[in-house]
Amino acid sequence: MFGKKIKTIIKVDGMNCSHCANKVINAISNIDGVSKVRVDLDSKSVTIISKSSLDIKQVQNKITDLDYKFLGVVE
Repeated sequence: MFGKKIKTIIKVDGMNCSHCANKVINAISNIDGVSKVRVDLDSKSVTIISKSSLDIKQVQNKITDLDYKFLGVVE
């Protein structure tokens, strides 16, 4: 049986290229429970699919550790 998936969308400033996007994807993918991460550079958004509720502070720390600006949760 498939478990419920939770979608969280955050805004991140400072990502300008695919290398930036890949750094964010790799960092967030390492968080327990995260099953998929997608970055949209045009809208500065990061969509995270997880198996359980995310610790947003942990996500924020991953973003700021990469020297990007965490702008908050959209959805």
